[in-house]
Amino acid sequence: MGWCIVNTVLPVEYINSICEIKTKENEFISSGNIIEIESEYIKIAYKSSDMPLIGCGTEIKVNIFNTRLGFRVLIGQVFTSTHKDIKVVDYITLIESERRNFFRVLVDMQTCVILIKDSKASPDYERIPVILRDLSLSGTRIQSKITFERGTVLLVEIIIKGKVHRYQCRVVRLEKQIEDDYYYGCEFILYDDHDNDVLCSYLFQ
Repeated sequence: MGWCIVNTVLPVEYINSICEIKTKENEFISSGNIIEIESEYIKIAYKSSDMPLIGCGTEIKVNIFNTRLGFRVLIGQVFTSTHKDIKVVDYITLIESERRNFFRVLVDMQTCVILIKDSKASPDYERIPVILRDLSLSGTRIQSKITFERGTVLLVEIIIKGKVHRYQCRVVRLEKQIEDDYYYGCEFILYDDHDNDVLCSYLFQ
């Protein structure tokens, strides 16, 4: 995995992006949303309203998730810390060289995918049973009894808190075959900011 410094100011378009805050030793502190971006600082509101205080000057790392704009990592120092939010100063931003390196969560979710043809769902609306084996903000790994060609576009149904969310994805590789089960790596290619937030929250949990 490679990193490079992009600039010293995070673009304001990242406001409202979900992020996770970690120590410089990579220990998880909290998740939150970016609520302010200035050239001198950024402010993050915690998801929980009862977070421990962090000492002024403490170096932290912030992983920022935004599908439309890209994944960023920010390294900076704590300026102020309350139980509700944190202000980070003297920061630099980094970008990951490979988007597929988004953190992945192992799952075992029985669901369905729908074939997309000519940018539309298949006329017969065929729902193909699959099992999701992992999830990230950039894609998913599916287990299927059906073979798919590389480049096939699917609508994958992901059940989050009892509600079905549909994410358009593309089959990018056949990872392995075990007897009559096929394991495919798929990348997400289309979903809106709301779906992005829902998936972020689910992965954090």
